[in-house]
Amino acid sequence: MFDWPAFLTQNNIEYVSAGRYHVTKDNIAICCPWCPNDTTYNLHISLVGKGFICFRVDSHRGVAPQQLIQRLLGCPRSYADSLVAGSEIAIPNDRDFFRRLSALFEQPREEPMSTPERLRLPAGFRPIETVGTGIMFCSYLERRGFAIPHIRDLYKRYDIRGCADGGRWHGRVIFPVTSGGRLVSWTGRHIGGNPIRYLTLSVNDPDTPALRTIKDTVLWIDSLKSIRGGTLVVCEGPFDALKVSYLGWERGIHGTCLFGKSLTDSQRDQLQALDGFDRKVVLLDRGMVDHLNPRGRFAALEAAGFEMRFLPQYVKDPGELTRETFDLVFRD
Repeated sequence: MFDWPAFLTQNNIEYVSAGRYHVTKDNIAICCPWCPNDTTYNLHISLVGKGFICFRVDSHRGVAPQQLIQRLLGCPRSYADSLVAGSEIAIPNDRDFFRRLSALFEQPREEPMSTPERLRLPAGFRPIETVGTGIMFCSYLERRGFAIPHIRDLYKRYDIRGCADGGRWHGRVIFPVTSGGRLVSWTGRHIGGNPIRYLTLSVNDPDTPALRTIKDTVLWIDSLKSIRGGTLVVCEGPFDALKVSYLGWERGIHGTCLFGKSLTDSQRDQLQALDGFDRKVVLLDRGMVDHLNPRGRFAALEAAGFEMRFLPQYVKDPGELTRETFDLVFRD
């Protein structure tokens, strides 16, 4: 069995053990090498040979250690095989040497890019109704503080949907992600006990690849561009943004999110370009504010006129806001 702790230590790759960042027994975790700007150790690696999985993007998973080793080291498969087998790399013979030397002078072959021109929501992503399979989504939304009579309005305003088709996205509230007037990705929040709370469509999905990585987008960016006046509130997750928008309907308060705890350059630029609002606010989860780098990208937002707002001590994230706590945060 491959010794992951020894390998990571030898290659100066930081990892965390069970008990931190929700890492369970017989597992360790590293920052996912496939996810841009992952700083919260989302790739969990089994120490008993069960493979690895990213808790941000479901397609970042595998069983063979070689796949992850290649990604971490940028090495050829033969080297990864030798590490797993515990053997040294075979010394190349003369034929190998001349073949590799000849390859240096060959013209590189351009591989055709297979980027889909259009992305469509699967037929199983249905508007949430108060009948049939929609009842379980209504019950979940009601527990999260959304009144049943307003659920239809949530669909009309934000196009949120439910999936109950028994497939990969079953049991998730779906948030379509658009940019430039077209669908580019989606993410789904599980309404049950699935440990992967959010499942996001990847640009590397073998069946239906996203047109853009979700960390290059801002939730509801197209509709936000047309708003004049009011307050923009930047949160971490889709349900945070949905709750802020829901509670702020009558006050011109509009939520959006970063799909995670980090802020990419692309997201920063898009947020700074939203110049129609009277006020721009950053409202992060409790505990996240303490870890902000004063010289990081969030500081750039503050320099651009965004103000930091803070949750009451007894509220974990904006998704838990009630009418009363919302009024405390936005009382001016």
